[in-house]
Amino acid sequence: MKKKYKYNTLIFIVILLIICITFFKEFNRYSNIINLTWDIDLPRCSKEIYEIDSGPSFHGDGERYHILKYRNTKKVHPTLKWQDNNNLILEDDVKSILNNLNVPIEYHPNFNHDYKFYYISKENDGSKIYMILDDKTNNLYTIEHLQ
Repeated sequence: MKKKYKYNTLIFIVILLIICITFFKEFNRYSNIINLTWDIDLPRCSKEIYEIDSGPSFHGDGERYHILKYRNTKKVHPTLKWQDNNNLILEDDVKSILNNLNVPIEYHPNFNHDYKFYYISKENDGSKIYMILDDKTNNLYTIEHLQ
């Protein structure tokens, strides 16, 4: 009887642990963080290729960079009002942030061909997000500068 009780308790704890890990992992998906920070509802990506940030800070400021891979970027298109023209100022800002983060060149967006972009800046604190959508590679590059 005691063995059965211990066995059932152990199974219950393992199942509870799996549920907690799954919930924590799901809650901390980058698309959820983008939604909370910027009110942008991104579709679930198939894979997160690369991520880096400037490290923890007391005020939550710093820089973050993520590359999200989609099977098809058509799901991402209706999410935002993308701009089609390449933007040299945006490219310089993004390159500056990526250089500050020491991102290897192979993880930089390819600005040599057409891309779509979205940019917003929060008026209250000056935080910025740059989003670059590459339909050729099905990658979404998100670059955040939080103040």
